[in-house]
Amino acid sequence: MITQDGCHYHISQGLTHGVPSRAKISPAERLATGQQTLDTIVIGAGYAGLIAARNLALQGKRVVLLEARDRIGGRTFTSDIDGYGYEMGGNWIHWGQPHVYAEVSRYSMANELVSSQDYTHEEGNYCSTMIHGIGRQLTHQEEEHIGETAMSMFCNVDGQQGRGVVPFPHNATHNAEELAKWDMVSCQDRLDQIKDQLSPLQLAFLTSTLMHISGANIEDVSVAEMLRWWALCDYRNSGITDYGLLYKLKCGQTGLAKAIFDEGVMLGNLQYKFLAPVASIRDDGASVEVNTRGGQQFRAKTVISTIPLNVLSSIQFTPPLPTGKALAARQGHVNKATKTHFEVEGKTMRSWSGVAYPSKGQMYLYGDGLTPAGNTHIIAFGPDPELFAGEDIEKIKGALTHVKDAEVKRVVFHDWNEDEFSQGTWAVYPPNFANKYLDDLQKPVGRIHFASADWAEGWRGFIDGAIEQGVRASLAVSKELASHRVAPKQSHL
Repeated sequence: MITQDGCHYHISQGLTHGVPSRAKISPAERLATGQQTLDTIVIGAGYAGLIAARNLALQGKRVVLLEARDRIGGRTFTSDIDGYGYEMGGNWIHWGQPHVYAEVSRYSMANELVSSQDYTHEEGNYCSTMIHGIGRQLTHQEEEHIGETAMSMFCNVDGQQGRGVVPFPHNATHNAEELAKWDMVSCQDRLDQIKDQLSPLQLAFLTSTLMHISGANIEDVSVAEMLRWWALCDYRNSGITDYGLLYKLKCGQTGLAKAIFDEGVMLGNLQYKFLAPVASIRDDGASVEVNTRGGQQFRAKTVISTIPLNVLSSIQFTPPLPTGKALAARQGHVNKATKTHFEVEGKTMRSWSGVAYPSKGQMYLYGDGLTPAGNTHIIAFGPDPELFAGEDIEKIKGALTHVKDAEVKRVVFHDWNEDEFSQGTWAVYPPNFANKYLDDLQKPVGRIHFASADWAEGWRGFIDGAIEQGVRASLAVSKELASHRVAPKQSHL
């Protein structure tokens, strides 16, 4: 089936809008008729919403899942084109990410894990760099050494490689005062502290790495965000690759998301409606009313909102959100990264990688697999939100060919920044944002609970963080429902 999201260009077919995906749900709704008392409405069918809805449905709770898009997955879904899976949003996972790997284990998917990187091909087994217009080749060992040296220096804010500041990366309250100091500092400020100790190549690599991670200009990013990533990735640059860029699922992220969704639906307690963007949420103290743009009204004892941070301010809440949560929603996170898939002629770039600084839209590029046609799949990231403006395919291809000549056969992408239901990619905070707003973002408001990877405790911005939040929210709602503090109220669907 073709989802409304995504764009696909092929050299013989031109550009088309909408890409095939198992994530699309058809028929788009399954709602009970007549009067019923709903326990929970879950808004959003990304990982946080899918986990929350499944967990509550398996407890026998009556749940309605509302999703603005025509598919599951939120900012993560797989498009299967000509026998190859392109991860349009989230991609990589790791057994060191406890929540997502628990789901991999639950659905017996450990044998689905494969490695994106393959440095066994003799031809093209190197890193191309284009630094300030000057191209050169590095071995992958040189590439890793430069990155490790520079990133280690950046994160060594305490003489312990950050271990003193972030000893427990899943607990933001541990050593909170010290971490709060670094939350006030921008990555540009930190870079200015150490730049005289770096070679020009190390400086370029470090700057591009920080922009790759954050999807933003580094003056707009908190150092605490980088220290948290660093700690989660075992306090080493190679850990960022291992945990964040290496292992993916053969069945795609949609394979995992579909397993969660199907289990939730299986027992009949989970109803759903797709293509149902929410316009307003009203908590009257006894129940919560949710209205869609299409005019449908749903009422339940509780609500779990998984609406992303950068979209939250577009929803009308009655009563209004508390000041801290409202201010956080208005400011939002800063990540405006783009992600592009290229299929290039032949196998010679399978063991290739590339780094560009400054870039022409994509800053880091990796060989990610071989398509059934025997061509190489290149995946690329960059912090330029204007790359997809006008859908200029030659400009988009230039982000790759600026770094290395290649015959591009196919381009696949989705503009998450222009997508009204995401308005950005994975969450990265500006300076002093976590200090001011993280606690507020995580708190429920009345009978409305909030769950999103955008304010996760651990792997914030990752699939693991979304699942963490879904688990927490479903447990909180389950306890609330069990307390008998909420009076049932009838609903007409």
